[in-house]
Amino acid sequence: MKAILKQSIEELLTLMEEFDPEMTRSLEAQLVKAVEQIGYLKKQMKRLNASDLEYVMMVSLELDNAKGSLKKLIEEE
Repeated sequence: MKAILKQSIEELLTLMEEFDPEMTRSLEAQLVKAVEQIGYLKKQMKRLNASDLEYVMMVSLELDNAKGSLKKLIEEE
């Protein structure tokens, strides 16, 4: 039991020596930047989807108007 405890303590000390606070801060900063970029891309996708929907509705309305005009022309003939 003491050997396992001693080995665990040695491993913990080794890990503590390897720990680099500067690297941790750097990784945290990179994570924050990545999250911000993801948020920006989500907003862009939402805006583009809304724009696409608006375009489809506009084209659909134009097609309905053109169909109505053709129907009137056919009835006049």
